[in-house]
Amino acid sequence: MVILKELLDDFQLAGRQKEITFSLEADVETAFVSGNKDRLKRMFGNLLSNAIKYSKQGGNVRLTVKDSDDSYLFSVSDDGIGILEKDKKKIFEGFYRTKGARLATDQGTGLGLYYIKQVVDLHKGQIWLDSEENKGSTFFVKLKK
Repeated sequence: MVILKELLDDFQLAGRQKEITFSLEADVETAFVSGNKDRLKRMFGNLLSNAIKYSKQGGNVRLTVKDSDDSYLFSVSDDGIGILEKDKKKIFEGFYRTKGARLATDQGTGLGLYYIKQVVDLHKGQIWLDSEENKGSTFFVKLKK
């Protein structure tokens, strides 16, 4: 949880520029995950950065942590541009950027979500998303305790 709180603090300035409201909801006091701390921090940082980048002015970015028997379920949600159904299958491929992402900003290489997927796989976790065009996206990451 310390890493997540640090990241939220780090992204406050970027969020202020777009008047983003951040929230962190957790049903646990601490969430310990075995793995590479630097890679996990960068992974969550990429998810938060994307949520800010593709959120609308005055949007919301929500980070949640839920405890289950042998794992934690993390989610990062925004109310931004969303992802089309046809793009969801390719979203974790290297160098892939959706048309909506290209129109929203020229920043990005299409490697952020690819990197995130690699880190999740390295930690034997799972990643998936729920998204609707013009309503936002939620990325879910399940990691073992």
